[in-house]
Amino acid sequence: MVVDVCSQAARQQIKRMSEQPKIPQETERYTDGIELDSGLVQGIRFDISAGKPSFRIGARLDDAADVTVLLTAAAARKLNLLYSSDPA
Repeated sequence: MVVDVCSQAARQQIKRMSEQPKIPQETERYTDGIELDSGLVQGIRFDISAGKPSFRIGARLDDAADVTVLLTAAAARKLNLLYSSDPA
């Protein structure tokens, strides 16, 4: 009886989760970045909503995302100088 109730509750939760669209999100934040006027720190917030990509300049310290990249400004500058013939 208890197992049946737990299994039923688990199935209902899985069904609810599968019905909710997954929205990929990424935050890139500089660990030594400057604070921006809006209370955000130097970085980029990338979201896909209703199939359309959007981004925000600046990131919150508590931004939650599928992917969070923390790097220093110096590391970002070095990465931007790397050459790749295949950016994929």
